[in-house]
Amino acid sequence: MPVPFFQNDEAYRQWLAANPSGFVGNVYPRDVALHRAGCPHIAGSLPNGRSPTGSYEKRCHRDLQRLVAWATEQGKPITERCSCRP
Repeated sequence: MPVPFFQNDEAYRQWLAANPSGFVGNVYPRDVALHRAGCPHIAGSLPNGRSPTGSYEKRCHRDLQRLVAWATEQGKPITERCSCRP
């Protein structure tokens, strides 16, 4: 099962550091947007000091297919909005 992160930036950043070839799903109300763990859009500092896990949940897994399967089970379509192309 993908690891959930919500309002826990420290644990999320530790997961990214430990799993540089992993994948991250930004969980929105209607879909899940995929990223690679090293993508600067989800791994770097956010503008205005915003929290990467403060507004919505992230789900992380080392296996892309397991992350996709989890999203499908939740009834959330996968979107690839980022140039990191997971």
